[in-house]
Amino acid sequence: MEAIKQLEQLTLQLVADIHGATVEQIEDFLELRGSIIEAIQAQFALRPADSTNQEQVNRILSFDSRILGRMEELKHEATQGMDKFNRARVQRDAYGGGGAYGTDNSMFFDERN
Repeated sequence: MEAIKQLEQLTLQLVADIHGATVEQIEDFLELRGSIIEAIQAQFALRPADSTNQEQVNRILSFDSRILGRMEELKHEATQGMDKFNRARVQRDAYGGGGAYGTDNSMFFDERN
């Protein structure tokens, strides 16, 4: 089946550089993969999969753990970035305008920092 070969090629391309894959690349992969899977399901509805097709699909699915692992890495990186951003915002708000020290042009020095 042509759709299975297309899915296999697409998956192998992503897995070949999985550690360098960006969020956008994975999103594009998942969108294209979804449309290919729909085509495969339509073909299987007309003609059930034989053992060769089933083996190909299972082999393709075996790469899912690598792809999911990269997605988890990207999620972790994003979470760390958001945590860093939030900590900086809290510190800025504490010393900035409207915080505990206000904006009344008074001078206050924090000797601890």
